[in-house]
Amino acid sequence: MDFTHGGNVYKVSREKNIPIEKIIDFSANINPLGLSEAGNERLKAAWSGVLNYPDPEYVALRGELANFHGCHKDNIYLGNGGIDAIFFLMGNLGIKNAMVVVPTFVEYERALLAAGSTVMPYYLKEETGFQLDVSALMHVAKGHDCIVLCSPNNPTGQLVPKSDIERLLTYCSDETIKLIVDEAFMDFVDYDEQQSCVDYIASYNNLFILRSITKFFAVPGLRLGYVITSNAGFAQAYKQKKEPWCVNHFAQEYTIGALHDETYIQESKKYMIEERRWFYTQLNMVKHINAYKSYGNYVFFSYDGDKQLKEALEDKGILIRSCNNYRGLDGRYFRVAVKKHWENELLLKEMSRICNETSD
Repeated sequence: MDFTHGGNVYKVSREKNIPIEKIIDFSANINPLGLSEAGNERLKAAWSGVLNYPDPEYVALRGELANFHGCHKDNIYLGNGGIDAIFFLMGNLGIKNAMVVVPTFVEYERALLAAGSTVMPYYLKEETGFQLDVSALMHVAKGHDCIVLCSPNNPTGQLVPKSDIERLLTYCSDETIKLIVDEAFMDFVDYDEQQSCVDYIASYNNLFILRSITKFFAVPGLRLGYVITSNAGFAQAYKQKKEPWCVNHFAQEYTIGALHDETYIQESKKYMIEERRWFYTQLNMVKHINAYKSYGNYVFFSYDGDKQLKEALEDKGILIRSCNNYRGLDGRYFRVAVKKHWENELLLKEMSRICNETSD
């Protein structure tokens, strides 16, 4: 399986002879409003702190994250980015037979295979809009010791309703199945904490939630992800095996500041909800494009034209994410980030031009 990710701006710059600063990357799903001002101010003031090691227990950081999510700080387990959290989690649960809801983020399968687990994909169906049918999933999940799903899902943008998560949790608890839910894009959902399943943590010790500051707080370069769980076995494994100082001082300081930036948080959410709806509607007006409603900071669509859409856009310095390396998808499917309005307009203009061209 191909585990590559989104576009490579450096490669496109070299091959197309386009300066990197002129390339617009719709393949990376980062908050288009950029850095939190409060987080950035705290980050700029943090230089003197590099003279000391970070607190090995990260009491302040875990406390702020716990307050943000409404859970206890002892339920927060930090990692050097979301990928690190995924690999440590998958590698320390003793998973033998996992079921992964696909198409989805490729690193779940990669981490499970690295841990020696077998992986059974559960395919979402195009005819149902790639929406998860929890009843159908439960019908075939028996015999597995772990289920992995992403909500909102990457790349399809679909959200699993909280009521369905609760039904699945009850089933998994009865069948001694661990449930891993990646909520990396949950902060972009309207009334997000009404959809997050963090408040089930205290009641279900078989629930593991993955979170990251990368997407919403716009800092993929700082690397901070974490697991939220009440599972005592995982807590022991983390204490014994996790390397010390896994989060750097700057990631800690920016996050503490950004979590308190209510203006940034509300403006980001408001912008994304409104712009995403508009972008989704406009994409569906482009010839040969079928866009799917999304709850993330991106829109997933299929293309049934005869042009090389991705390559034609790259000629104009625009990168989009081909989804042909996601299980269950092929070269007809793409994902585009919701960016600044003028950038979204430019993408729509170029896509319309390409899709309206007639073949020779």
